[in-house]
Amino acid sequence: MLRKKLAIFLAAVLSTAAYAQEDLSYFEDGAKTVRLEETVITTERFETTVRDTPKNITIVTQEDIEKKGAKNIAEALTGVPGLKISTPFGQTNLDLRGQGEANHSNTLILVDGIRQNPVDMGGARINNIDIQNIDRIEVIPGGGSVLYGDGAVGGVINIITKTANSIEGYRSIFSEAGNNDLFRYGVNFGEKLTDDLLLQINYSNSNDGGYRDNGDYDTENIEFGIKYILSNADTVSYKYGHYEEEFGFTGALTKEQVNEDRKQTTTPSDSADYITDSHTISYSKRINDNIDFLIDGNFKDNDYDSYESFATSYDNTQYTVKPKLKLSYGEDSHLILGYDYYNGKSEVNESWGATVDRDLEKNSDGFFALNTYNWNKFQFVQGVRYEETDYDLKADQTLEPGKTYTENSQSNTAVDFSVNYLYSGTGSTYISYTNGFRTPNTDELAAASDDIKEQTHEYFEIGVKDVVFNSFVSASIFKGYVEDEIYLDASDKSGSFWGTNKNFSGETEKTGIDLFAEQYLGKLTVNETFTYLDTDTETGKEIPGVSKYSFSFGGNYQLNENFSFSGSANYYGDSYAYSDAENDDDKVNSYVTVDTKAAYDFKNGLEVYAGIDNLFNEKYYDYVVDYGFGSRYYYPAAERTYYVGAKYNF
Repeated sequence: MLRKKLAIFLAAVLSTAAYAQEDLSYFEDGAKTVRLEETVITTERFETTVRDTPKNITIVTQEDIEKKGAKNIAEALTGVPGLKISTPFGQTNLDLRGQGEANHSNTLILVDGIRQNPVDMGGARINNIDIQNIDRIEVIPGGGSVLYGDGAVGGVINIITKTANSIEGYRSIFSEAGNNDLFRYGVNFGEKLTDDLLLQINYSNSNDGGYRDNGDYDTENIEFGIKYILSNADTVSYKYGHYEEEFGFTGALTKEQVNEDRKQTTTPSDSADYITDSHTISYSKRINDNIDFLIDGNFKDNDYDSYESFATSYDNTQYTVKPKLKLSYGEDSHLILGYDYYNGKSEVNESWGATVDRDLEKNSDGFFALNTYNWNKFQFVQGVRYEETDYDLKADQTLEPGKTYTENSQSNTAVDFSVNYLYSGTGSTYISYTNGFRTPNTDELAAASDDIKEQTHEYFEIGVKDVVFNSFVSASIFKGYVEDEIYLDASDKSGSFWGTNKNFSGETEKTGIDLFAEQYLGKLTVNETFTYLDTDTETGKEIPGVSKYSFSFGGNYQLNENFSFSGSANYYGDSYAYSDAENDDDKVNSYVTVDTKAAYDFKNGLEVYAGIDNLFNEKYYDYVVDYGFGSRYYYPAAERTYYVGAKYNF
């Protein structure tokens, strides 16, 4: 069945390619190398390019998002090499390079360079970010420990939103509807009001009835930003965001319940709401031709309440301050010096219906230096980070009544050494070594039978990027070692009802290959990705939830200046269920999904579009878990969905 579905899809794309040969005109060199010259901010927080970065970076642009027809960040990132996406519990999990169940703590998520991972195990909440307001998404696997510190194990994903700039603004309204009672609408506005003042206002509202019963998910977001140009060398900006989420819990199903009705819910009355307020202030100054200064500060407050059987109430706050200094020297060489302050606190008032008084706090101070030295066709990168982490954990009652925690501290270092060789006008090859760490989050400590240690990791990677004939290609091979990897042992109930957090004994190995290629054939653009990822714990087991093989195939055909068609097929291999650390049960089956979209641009600012996701109605699961009770639980993913929409730029 899988082969048949792929064959049908490939035949459709190849027939389109054959038709495109009638008007085949390869792009000029400048268009073919656009992937290499795309701007990257995440790796340094100062602008550089993909070609000048010794990492296997994937940039998902606004144009990529529109061609794909992505309605949210999960869909926008589908098909990125080395990235596995799941959406259980009303949340998007992004697993970069085989982190498994701990992906929410091992993959660092940023929005405009600001850390989104909370102090606890809640994970970064990105579903409330309006896809229409995203400029691009930068995915840097295996990197970021020096610049961002704690948590960048699998790598860093930076979601960069639109901002009005001194060249042009943006103004648009959009609306979209689909099955499962989907309805979305919003407005995005960014404008230069005066020579010195830039303003942006974004509003979006989304109502989704969900695939399963009680699976509704509603969001409302408003963002306000202002940027003031003090001089040609000085700018200051402020951005405020208010995000609201309301959603129901569908609950886990047994295999018998899935076979009976995969849409049913086991928690028909359970729901939750999540409210976030975020304030960000940034200041940049060019002191002289060789010295640049940048500082970002953010305060975020999250209020969460769930009701009925999962009744919980907590308040989560986060403070970050990050000043950086860039010192340029020689020919295109520079040194970045920086400091990171982070404070995260979780105050729990109710958990599972019981009144609790739990204050969990984590503080860190990080100092880092990142040097890039250019010599002839070589670029040498050296980085080092030192970080102190302090905990203050107090509880009158936790999931294990009477358990009380005291202060403790940890100190860690991270290093990065890379060599990038620009062997031609378009090609570069690199070799890199990265060493980093991840300290336990507060919930992991609160549900551990014994003190768990921080986990450390090191990655060795070689890669290449180039334009070959009419194709952009990027490939990398990596080997990773993780010491004392933190995981949840669901069979041990001494830490909590859900299980006990522990360290894998010894070393976990991760070996992988990431490939990306994109061909430009006149009106047709085709891309392919492939990932091989082998994980091996000290006891010879695979990490649960990690697929060994995944690949994607997609394309976009511009029939004429108005009409375009796009499609993609995405395959994820089988894997052990989450929490099956001993690999005792059968693997969860592999699956493939096919998505299509057609769009018509009237060239007067109006665009209409329609799409079908999961075209062949594949029945698969967002999340499968073994809780150690001898039973397996399933969270079925949506079957075929369709949507129509319109967007007007003015």
